[in-house]
This record gives sequence, C-alpha cells and structure tokens, in this order.
Amino acid sequence: MIHENDVRSKLAALLSDDVSLVDFSRWIADHSWNMHKDSAPNAIDLVSDIHILLAEYNDHAISDEAFFQQMEQLRAAHRTDVWNSAAVPVIVRLDFASQPEPLWVKTSVARRARRFEPVLAEL
Repeated sequence: MIHENDVRSKLAALLSDDVSLVDFSRWIADHSWNMHKDSAPNAIDLVSDIHILLAEYNDHAISDEAFFQQMEQLRAAHRTDVWNSAAVPVIVRLDFASQPEPLWVKTSVARRARRFEPVLAEL
C-alpha cells in the first residue's frame, strides 16, 4: 500500500533537493509495488503519473528542466481535500422492494468523502 501523503512528502523532498532522483525513484518503485490492490485511487493516479515521467526522463524523451517542471505540476495538480475530522453520525434509509419494511443503517464517519457512491451488498 502506498499513501498519497507519503508520496507528496517524498516528491516535495525531491523538488527541494533533500532527496536525490535515484533515491526517489527507488523509493517509488519499492513502495508502489502492487499498489493497485490496496491503495486509494488518488495515490494510484499520482504514482502512475510519476512512473510515466520517470520513464520519459530515463528514455531521454524530456529534458531535466521539463522533467522537474512537470513533477512540480504533478505536485500542484494532485491536491487532496482536507476535511474536518470530527465524527458525524449518518443515517441512510435503504428501501428495497423485496423488504417488508425499510432497512435503516446508522454509521459514523471520520471524514466526508468527496462524492457519494452507493454500494449495494447482499445482507
């Protein structure tokens, strides 16, 4: 699993010359292995874009200056939203035609998601 915050931290270190490009590349390779299995979509997108830039740079398809400009653009473009971390109770009414009465679910969330995506599961 790779976390977007960890990637951002390493990317910031690279852009400020606190970490070498070789060390950054090794860290990304080591920590992103099988990331598609258990990492958040934002982290996967960010790391995938970094992998593409690293490949282009290694193939000499882009210059040093273009590489670091594009890495800076990636850093700026992949922003995560910061939400209030207070727990908020949520009540969801699920009304299925096959159920004799509506099914109520109460849950608590630590952070709000950016968008609501309903997920149906067998009970």
